[in-house]
Amino acid sequence: RAAGRIANILFAKQLQLHPSERDWTSVEEALQNALKIAPASIPLQLLRSQLFAVQGKTELVQETIASLSRDHPDSEGVQIALARSAMQKGQWSEARRLLKIIEEKLGDSVSLRLAWADVLNRSDVGSSESEKAWNRLEEKVEQFSEPDQIRLLEGLAGAWFRRGAFNKARQLWSRVAQKQPHNTRAHFRLFVLSLSLDDQAIDVRENALNRLRKIEGNDGTHVRICKAIQFIRRAEISKTKV
Repeated sequence: RAAGRIANILFAKQLQLHPSERDWTSVEEALQNALKIAPASIPLQLLRSQLFAVQGKTELVQETIASLSRDHPDSEGVQIALARSAMQKGQWSEARRLLKIIEEKLGDSVSLRLAWADVLNRSDVGSSESEKAWNRLEEKVEQFSEPDQIRLLEGLAGAWFRRGAFNKARQLWSRVAQKQPHNTRAHFRLFVLSLSLDDQAIDVRENALNRLRKIEGNDGTHVRICKAIQFIRRAEISKTKV
């Protein structure tokens, strides 16, 4: 388990870097060591497919996922990965079909809802169908554990942000902040989102910054970044007025 956690941590750290700065050597070594200990581990096999994906090894991704799907037809993680593989190939109808099968067979889950969000975000669906589908993803959030609620709300907020629906993303990040008042990530996201909403969200911007000050102090990392953003924005506004 420890070897698997190390591989996941190293993978996550590399993802945070710019693509030109990424070096997957340490991740590959850690993953190989973990697989020697637990070669049949589904999470490790899925991590390997994710590693192949970010490396652009599409054929290896598809081979790995197809093999896992045959061996583990009742694994939600594997079946969702199969649906995501269909998404990567632009097979949106197939991805939806697979997700519906997972829902009927294994029931509702946060991972399934986030997979649906990706399908809706990246495929062309009718407006009425899309609206109903999005609404379903936000229903009955309280049935999940608190960590899963936060994961779902953050994931959906990110999906709305990528759609350019900044006000909707703000509403979801506000729900995260209400559930976790000391969540600096939520308040920082609210601050950044408020910039996209211009004058509509001045109160949101100030409230988010004030919350960050209370949590971190005036010299906190997020507070300093927010102040720098405000300074740059004011300078840009001043230039346009000249």
